[in-house]
Amino acid sequence: MSGFDDISIVGVYDAGVPNLERVVLRANSTVNLASYCLIVAFKAQLNGANIPLRDHFLWLGNTMLNAGDWIFVYTAPGTAQLTPIHTATESLLSLYWGKPQTIFQDRNLTAGLIKIEGATFPKEAPQLPRPTLGD
Repeated sequence: MSGFDDISIVGVYDAGVPNLERVVLRANSTVNLASYCLIVAFKAQLNGANIPLRDHFLWLGNTMLNAGDWIFVYTAPGTAQLTPIHTATESLLSLYWGKPQTIFQDRNLTAGLIKIEGATFPKEAPQLPRPTLGD
């Protein structure tokens, strides 16, 4: 497992299997998922750098989890649900990326967990001057 102090990415499971393909995460402590997102990237090659793919980003939503809880992010469409695991005090949060097909059937692709440390947005889009032609 690798990740951050409060959440870890365990891996991609059932890659290429429709409706089963998922990214598995685990909460290491109480965590709000609002600070996290997933991306898809090309696996590190010779230089050791993963390269993010364009337009493959998923915000994990605004959900509080406890230490030991599991997060399964299925790449298929579906409805999010939080269910207790009956044999433990842990819960399983199932999330759905909503992709029309599997993502990780290509073994050169991997999932990446990103922690959002902050964001800024414009208060209002300023009106830009329009250039005039022929002056």
